[in-house]
Amino acid sequence: MTRITNEMRESITNNATHKSFADQNDGIKQEENDLALELYKSIFTPDELKLANKLDKRWFHQDDCLRFNCGGYDLTLCVKIGVPVPYNKGYCSRLGNITGELAEKAQAFANKKNDIRDEQNKAYRAIKSLLYSVNTIKQLKSVWPEGAEFYAMYDEASAKSKGGVPAVQIDEINKLLGLGGTE
Repeated sequence: MTRITNEMRESITNNATHKSFADQNDGIKQEENDLALELYKSIFTPDELKLANKLDKRWFHQDDCLRFNCGGYDLTLCVKIGVPVPYNKGYCSRLGNITGELAEKAQAFANKKNDIRDEQNKAYRAIKSLLYSVNTIKQLKSVWPEGAEFYAMYDEASAKSKGGVPAVQIDEINKLLGLGGTE
């Protein structure tokens, strides 16, 4: 009978939430990148952007964090690859003001992103609460059989388990000692 430790609880919770929300997170990151570049291009004239891109990257501060004032709403967006920005006060300084439909679009995106984050946090807390209500893997299996893929590595009866010791820990020990690979 394997007792559930706090480290196991954290690992199970993280694995479950990361896997369950992976597609949503990837989609929101791509949407954020596209919106950030759209806002970035609306702040600077095409001539300014052309000039900034002509010069070597060492001449400008490259930032992957873009900050805007969207109709009074302070919005910070991240892009995958840094873009040249004026150097004001350091990392992620406000680039300018966005108004009109573009500001509304940015605010709608920010609300959507917050809703997804809130949903993830709610799931995280619910899983954590469930895990703190049980003390052993056996109890967890009886309460939450649908989540077996997230805690199978800790289940002694599972083929993924290494005799009650987490498979990750066994793999790490073998790697440190230079022993052969595991299954």
